[in-house]
Formats: sequence, C-alpha cells, structure tokens
Amino acid sequence: MHHRAPVSAMSVVCLAAISGGCHSFHDARFNDGNGASGESVLLVPFRESRRDRWYGESREGRGVVKFLRDWTEEQAVDAVFVESELAEEVLHQVLNWTKKDLRVADWVRIARPCGARYVIEGDILALELDNALSIGFYDPVATVRYRVIDLESGREVWSRDSWEIKLDERESQFQPTYEFENADKVRALFLAHIGSRLGEELYGYHE
Repeated sequence: MHHRAPVSAMSVVCLAAISGGCHSFHDARFNDGNGASGESVLLVPFRESRRDRWYGESREGRGVVKFLRDWTEEQAVDAVFVESELAEEVLHQVLNWTKKDLRVADWVRIARPCGARYVIEGDILALELDNALSIGFYDPVATVRYRVIDLESGREVWSRDSWEIKLDERESQFQPTYEFENADKVRALFLAHIGSRLGEELYGYHE
C-alpha cells in the first residue's frame, strides 16, 4: 500500500522554481567552499566500530563509498579518486592496522606517498531500517562520523562527529518510498542516500 503525501503550496513553488531553472548552489564544507573538487582523494571504505569492523571489513562501509563514487559520476562533479598500486598498499596497511585508532599523523605518514591531496575516512556508528513508530513501511536512519585530512598541510580540515542522516521533508519529495519489500534492496537504497549526502558535503550541490 502506497501513501502519497499531500502536495503543499511550498512544494508547488519549489517545483516551479526547479522547472524554471532557478538552481541555488550550496558550497562544500571546506577548502573555501570548493571542497574536494578537482583535488585527488584517497577514499577509504568506512568502518563500523559498533560491530568491531575495521576499514574495508564492512559491507555497508564499502557501500557508502561505492555510492559516493556513483553520485559524483551522476552529478558530473570534478572528482579525482586515487587508484594505484600505492593506494592499494595504503588500504592494505590500514586493513591490517593493529592499534585501536588511526591518528591524523598516522594517516599523513602512510597515505602521503600515494599522491592524494585528501584522505576521506569515516565510521557508521548506527544504521537502522525501521523503528517502533514506523508501522507498515521502512524509516531508515543512520549516525555517521567522518573526517577529511589534508595530506599536504597534515591537518584535519573538516569533520562530522555524530551526523544523523535520514529522509527529511526536502528529500522525501524526491526519494523513493521505503515500503515493505526486500530489506537488502531498502538497505542499498539508503546507503546510496548516505553516499549522496556525503557527496553534497564534499563537493557542494545544486538545490
């Protein structure tokens, strides 16, 4: 059973503005609003510390960065991801890291040789597809933390410590309805949503 939300006057105005070509651009969150645009990036699969899964060991963490890549292609942003033997060696070192955490200085030391300007790494702290109040449909929500490390300056230039991601009023008008169906499909759709939100922060986006 599908539930169609009523169309508000504000929705009509927004749709009219979109069809008329009035697009406002929201800057990225770092690098003077340019974010990672045009810069080489080492994109690290997210971990899941709540499930004791390290970078590269989480299916959901790999999904987030995969869908981020897909989003950059769909949006035709100037995204440059480092893919080389050196980059693979860095990810291998990270996967086999024996300490509890990776400090900024650790990332700089092991990742700088691969030639990237930025390292982007994160952690899926929580991810639920439904809750006690969502009866008859999925209502996914995730809590994510991530950071951007500038390998040239050796500094963390942007971070989110506890970022709650869900379908808000703006997104629900354009995103698929999460009705009861295959849970894996719903999970994939929501991971794609997380990837797109991450892309908006890293590269900016048109409203």
